[in-house]
Amino acid sequence: VSDLEKEVAKYTAELQAKKDKIAKNDAEVAEIKKNITKIEGQITEAENEIKRLEDEIDKSNKEIENKKEQSKKIMKYFQIMRSGNTYLEHIFEAESITDMLYRLSVVEQLTEYNQNVVKELNQLIIENNTKKQQLKNKQSELSNLKKQLESEKERIDADTANIKVGMPTIEVQIESAK
Repeated sequence: VSDLEKEVAKYTAELQAKKDKIAKNDAEVAEIKKNITKIEGQITEAENEIKRLEDEIDKSNKEIENKKEQSKKIMKYFQIMRSGNTYLEHIFEAESITDMLYRLSVVEQLTEYNQNVVKELNQLIIENNTKKQQLKNKQSELSNLKKQLESEKERIDADTANIKVGMPTIEVQIESAK
């Protein structure tokens, strides 16, 4: 009788340990689900950020096109001015030294303006490329994090399932020992 009581106690302890393990696993799964929900929130936030960055990129692309057009117009003007001796004629047709200095100043300002347009254009292109890379990195990072959590959840669910499979046999052994 003593052996049977020990056997029942052993099986009961084993059953309780498995129930405790299931409870622990359920708590871990709940925590993981909470983390997944949090990450999904971050993904939604990131998608909004991505949308915002894409809008900024589109806006920058339009600005880049505008800057290119401005630059083309200025270059056409310079080509017209430089063809033949138009450029020199423009300057030398000045009626006074002041007028000549004014005309030279205008040409210099146009040149400087064009250089600034080209610099801004290059800066916009660099910023766009940086934003695109940031988007790519953010998407990849969140995707990997979600995959990790889901695989951890699957592992814990499988562990819980294995424990539950063994529980009925322990319960039967307890009953037969009783």
